[in-house]
Amino acid sequence: MIDLYRSQGWQRLWVPEYFCYDVIASLKEAGLELRYYADWPGKDDGENDNLDLRQGDAILRVNYFGMRSYRSVEKLPVPVVEDHTHDLIGGWAMNSHADWCIASLRKTLPIPEGGMLWSPVGLRLPEMPERSEENERIAVTRWEAMRLKARYLAGEDVEKAAFRAGFVDTEEYFDRAEVCALDRDVFVTLGLAVFWVFGAKDDFLYDSYCEERLVVGVFGFAEVDAFGFTCLGMFSSRCVFSLFFFGFCAFCWVCLAFKPLR
Repeated sequence: MIDLYRSQGWQRLWVPEYFCYDVIASLKEAGLELRYYADWPGKDDGENDNLDLRQGDAILRVNYFGMRSYRSVEKLPVPVVEDHTHDLIGGWAMNSHADWCIASLRKTLPIPEGGMLWSPVGLRLPEMPERSEENERIAVTRWEAMRLKARYLAGEDVEKAAFRAGFVDTEEYFDRAEVCALDRDVFVTLGLAVFWVFGAKDDFLYDSYCEERLVVGVFGFAEVDAFGFTCLGMFSSRCVFSLFFFGFCAFCWVCLAFKPLR
């Protein structure tokens, strides 16, 4: 989010009053000028029609807990960023006409890191970042903590402190780390998840890719730089998308056969 703010030359970012304190703190620490508008779960969208928006502003809108239906951007004269973390495949996310959409994938999928950025109006996405050896090590720690927690919840003889320490240590790393590409195991898991989620959404695949209405970028490293979205790759809408997509999924299955996910 911070990189997006800077690359687009925005001067002020409008954020909801009801929003994650840690994200707000990260935005402030990065030097972003913030303005707040009244918004929370259950609030009517039309009540924000009179915001003092001006050239150089951008506004962040949030689909709280996936409770909201589609909301138009027609009355907003500034760039719009939408957070669809809590409803990745809902009606609003699928039909959005915002400049940018973001989502933290680890809030929905069983992965230790990962985020997503896309532009429903086809704006150019950031370049792909490099992998980080330190991030690969942190991801291994996070996978192990997740596995231990699963055993703990299943009633096995696992001390809570054993996995909690792993979560605390990795969260501290996320607070200071630079954006980078996804851990390899996350990449494989995410590929299978995309196949499962979007493979059943034929209308979405056709509208988004065949008609070239949407460009999607899969990002790794959720929660870094506030929202923490770093580019892993891009799927441009082309007629060969289906061939590439299913070939990619086949590759993921081969990887799984030789190296089980942590």
